[in-house]
Amino acid sequence: MRLAKRIAVVLIFLIGAGDPGAGLYERARKEFYALRKKKFARTQLVSLAEKFAHVQDVAPSSYRADDALYMAGTLYLEAFDRWGNENDLKKGIKYLEKLWTFYPRSRYADDALFLCAESYRVRLHQVEKALRYYRKILEKYPSGDQAPRARYWVDHLKVKKRTVGFRTSAVTLWSYSDYARMVVKTGERVKYFYNRLPGGPGGALSRIYIDVEPAELKGASRFEKSLKKGLVARLRIAQFTEKRVRLVLDLRSENVSFRVFHFDEPFRIVVDIFAEEEVDIA
Repeated sequence: MRLAKRIAVVLIFLIGAGDPGAGLYERARKEFYALRKKKFARTQLVSLAEKFAHVQDVAPSSYRADDALYMAGTLYLEAFDRWGNENDLKKGIKYLEKLWTFYPRSRYADDALFLCAESYRVRLHQVEKALRYYRKILEKYPSGDQAPRARYWVDHLKVKKRTVGFRTSAVTLWSYSDYARMVVKTGERVKYFYNRLPGGPGGALSRIYIDVEPAELKGASRFEKSLKKGLVARLRIAQFTEKRVRLVLDLRSENVSFRVFHFDEPFRIVVDIFAEEEVDIA
């Protein structure tokens, strides 16, 4: 028995000599077992989690790098479950995502994906994000031990489509002779579609429209505002269908170009309109 222990110690020493990550991992693991034998504070647990994460930072090619990220991620999730600090949850998911991203062949890769999925389903109640991870397990590891549970949740979870409450006060418009901008703040990510229609008979103006869905116009089913000067002559907002709000910008000039894009956090849609040549439309 003593001989076996000596051989094990020698092997660990030899491996660690050529793999700095292995030595760091072993020290962190010893601290982990020591911590389990006594009461500990959150700071001690997250400090230990960072020591495991440090293994991968120092030696990403270490044979212990994936083990270390798994330990870091699970310790942060444990810290969140014990003390409820949201930063711990974010870091736990971060390290688990890092594991399956950088080490997709690791024995822990599908477990890391499953823990991410469970974090979004149970801890954050974000069903749509949870489903992405469950589906990723079935896509990448269909024969893995987490596949049956992932398949169960893919079959049984249902995403509730929320309708964003849309108020006209969330729309800001600036209109000048050579440039106009409209910003639509929805607060939540939504789908949007846009197009430009030419002017027509009877004095119909050229116009750009943006459809936002799923959305519901609050306060009134229609809104209209005329502008005395600038590229935009009028802004119209209406509940176009049950789940779609349409915004229309009536233009004073046909000679314009435009672009539509969005920003996140908070989600907002931006429409920029440019006069191809400045004209007197004030």
